[in-house]
Parts: sequence; C-alpha cells; structure tokens
Amino acid sequence: MKGLFFGGCNLEILTGMDKPDGREVDGVFLEKETATSFEWMKESALKDGIEMRAVSGYRSFERQREIWNRKIEEFLKMVNEEEAVRLVLKYSAFPGTSRHGWGTDIDIAGKEKISEPLENKNYRKGGVYYDVYRWLKENAEKFGFYQVYVEESELRGIEEWHWSYAPKSVEFLRCFLEKVDASFLRGRGIKLSDYVLNSFGEYIKNYMLKINPHLYQPIPSTR
Repeated sequence: MKGLFFGGCNLEILTGMDKPDGREVDGVFLEKETATSFEWMKESALKDGIEMRAVSGYRSFERQREIWNRKIEEFLKMVNEEEAVRLVLKYSAFPGTSRHGWGTDIDIAGKEKISEPLENKNYRKGGVYYDVYRWLKENAEKFGFYQVYVEESELRGIEEWHWSYAPKSVEFLRCFLEKVDASFLRGRGIKLSDYVLNSFGEYIKNYMLKINPHLYQPIPSTR
C-alpha cells in the first residue's frame, strides 16, 4: 500500500487501483483516520441507543468496474447505449472515480440485516434505518462525517446511507482534480467508457462535484 500524502498524490490510490493505509471495521476496509473516527461515532451513537455498522467502505477499481459492466449489460437489454450509461450513473460512479476507492466513504446501515439495505425507503420515516439516519444528520458532523449526495436530480439520486470523512476525502478530491485525467482511465476494460471519458470534464462537474458543499473546496484549475 502506498501513502497518498508522501511524495504527492498517488494515481493508483486516487482511482482505487491501490489501497490507502487503513484497517477493517465491521469487516469493511477503511482509510486509517476514517476508521478511527467511525469507531468513535459508533460508540457515541450506541450510548444514545443507536447501533450502526459499515456495510461498504473501500471499493477497488476492479470491483467498481465489475459493478459498472454488469449494470451496463443489464440496461442494454432495455435501452440504448447512451441511456444505459445515464441510468447506471444515477447511483454508481464511473470506475476509477468512485469516492469509495479512497477508503474515506462509508455506506452505513443499522443492526438489522436485510437483503437490500441500501435503499432510500429504509432511511426515510417508517423505514428500518430511519433512527440511524436521523442520528447521523444530527451528530455525524461532530466526527467529521457528511452525507455525500443530499439533493435529488435527473442525474444523481440522494443516498442517505453514503457518508464521507471530510478531513481526508476533501484532500483526496483535491488531488483527484489535479492529477487524474481521462487518458489514465482509457483502455481498462470499462464498457461504454467513451460516453464518459470523451466529456470527462462535464462528468466531473455533473457527478463528482454535485455533492455536499462541506466535501468540496474549489481550487484553481491546473489544466
């Protein structure tokens, strides 16, 4: 594993092709500072009678590509190529651009183990994880965590389960914007990749940066 902030930004870590320094919590690999803060947050929630767990953390480039390619194939049975890409991007990042590749982002659920935990209905009033989500909205910021996708749009859906450790993820995003370009992600077995990579700047603007403002600090363009 390679350190991100020793000797500059690391392309393999920024794109999920290598892991950051970290460890597992709840059987899920997290960047080391993210792991510690999440454990503190879990302990605090438990004192309030709220039990939470990480169901997803670090996700490798290979895993993200597998998810992407599978979903593309499924949608191509129903719609054309351009529409298939749009539908996949509603809830899945393009391989090499997922925040989960940094180990700073966590999909959080409650103690109840159900077949499809990461669905909006589970976190809304009457849902099985509603109390967990309500606690997170009131308290997560104290531990450096912010919900990533907070606004519904035609392009991206709200994800009540997806939280990011800002003290680290803001730096990862800054490095990504400075160092990663479309050429680095070409030729890596990603289905219909040209639909994203041929307009990579627009993809970044419309998907990677349409996030909670606490997780994005604009920087001057270096391109």
